[in-house]
Amino acid sequence: MDNAKYDKLEIDGVFYKTTFPEKFINRKPWSAPEPGAVATYIPGTIVEVHAREGQQVKRGELLCTLDAMKMRNRVVAPLDGVIAKVLVKKGDKIPRNTLMFEIK
Repeated sequence: MDNAKYDKLEIDGVFYKTTFPEKFINRKPWSAPEPGAVATYIPGTIVEVHAREGQQVKRGELLCTLDAMKMRNRVVAPLDGVIAKVLVKKGDKIPRNTLMFEIK
C-alpha cells in the first residue's frame, strides 16, 4: 500500500495527484512587472547617471550607462513619464535585478 501524501494539481480543469519538489514549493511567486520600474538584467557598475528625479523623459531616452563585462550598456526609458526615483549613483556596483529608476 502506498503511504505517500499527494498534492492536487489542476491543469485545464483536469485534476492530477502528484508530489511537488522543495524547489517548486519554495519558489518566488510570480508578479506582474511594473512598466515604470527600470532594473538591470546583468550585474555591473554605474558609469554615469543621466537622469534626475522630477525629470520628464521620453521612451528611449538615456537614463544611465552601465559597465558590465567590459561593455558600456545604455539603459534607456521604457516609456514616457517623469522620473519618480533615482536609486543609483555613479560608481555603484549593482547585482542583477537591481531596481535603478522608477518612472511614473
